[in-house]
Amino acid sequence: MPKWGYSIIEEELDPEKTAKASGREIRVSHKAAREVCRAVKGMMLSNAKTYLRDVMEKRKAVPFRRYKKKVGHRSGLEKTFAGRYPVKT
Repeated sequence: MPKWGYSIIEEELDPEKTAKASGREIRVSHKAAREVCRAVKGMMLSNAKTYLRDVMEKRKAVPFRRYKKKVGHRSGLEKTFAGRYPVKT
C-alpha cells in the first residue's frame, strides 16, 4: 500500500493560519475539483466561503486553466476566459 503524505514540513506551519485537506476515492469530477482547489488556494477562509457561495449561486465562475477544452467563455474572469460553475465539487 502506498504511504500518503505531504511535501511540506508540519513543524514550519502555523496551525492558526494553515489548513490541510485530502480526499481519496470520493465521487467527484477530478478535473473540476482540481480547478476549484486551484481557485481557492491561498484565500482566507472567509473569502473562500464567500467565493464558493457565489459559485453555487452562479454569480462568479471558476476559471478553468488546464481542463478548458470545449468550455465556454465567462465574463468577469481575469487572465483566463474559460470557466464553469461546478455543482458537485
